[in-house]
Amino acid sequence: MTSAYEDIYSRFYLRIEDYEMVGLDKKLVNKMLNGYMRSTLSKPYIRRLFDTLTIDDDVEEIEYEMKYPVSDDGDQDFVEELVALGMVVEWISPKYHSTLLTS
Repeated sequence: MTSAYEDIYSRFYLRIEDYEMVGLDKKLVNKMLNGYMRSTLSKPYIRRLFDTLTIDDDVEEIEYEMKYPVSDDGDQDFVEELVALGMVVEWISPKYHSTLLTS
């Protein structure tokens, strides 16, 4: 099963409000989003959900097989939502753990 980066990114955009990101160069934003996605997918508790997981930057898709599949559409929605929510956590983490908030 595959999911396009754009589908995951659009779910991510629905959950955040970042006006600074809008003004940035599209290549930089895509690089940031790719980093958030890779950080999310590298977590052990996420990786264990999959039998196989391949991130392909050339075609901008992730290809995966679920360890416990339910249905193709349901699994795809689940994975895209899960990755998008993980990306939100990665996006908010530096803001939450800033020195300003710590002090």
